[in-house]
Parts: sequence; structure tokens; C-alpha cells
Amino acid sequence: EVYLLRPQRNNDGTFKPSAELSRRLAGVYGVAERSIREIWNRKSWAKVTRPLWTDAEVAENLQQRAHSPNQEARLAERLPASGGTSASPTGVAK
Repeated sequence: EVYLLRPQRNNDGTFKPSAELSRRLAGVYGVAERSIREIWNRKSWAKVTRPLWTDAEVAENLQQRAHSPNQEARLAERLPASGGTSASPTGVAK
């Protein structure tokens, strides 16, 4: 329900002001306003709210994950430290 009540985006991609709404919902659910905003911004409860995402939100999430600063580090952790033949992140053997 919280995700469905999120502010809608303006034409320029920004959100309509939502301080009052997040304050009211936080009171109803007994959580911090920040918790409400994190649900709206898909920073928490993402797995639960994903079926409610618009196509644009799915695309935005995929783009953010692909350009995550930790993406390279996560890929490096999967590869052997040295020697041997292994698959590169592109799937081509070294």
C-alpha cells in the first residue's frame, strides 16, 4: 500500500513534493518518514514492491544496478585471484 501511494513523477522526472504524505504515512505505520521515502525510492522493500513498478522504474533500476560503483568489485570477487583459465565478466574465457 505504501508504494502505491508514492508521489507521481512530474514531466521532468522529478517527484511532486511529498513531505506531508510521508509524514502522515509514517504515523499510520509507526515508522520513520525516511523509511517511507526509501520504499518509494526502491531502496528498501524492492523485492516486495517490484510487481508494482512501472516499466520506466524497472528500466531505471536495471540501469542503476549496471552502473553501480560496487559492480566491478562484485565481478572481481567471482573471478580467481590469479592463474588458470576463467570466464571474464563478458563470458569469454581468458
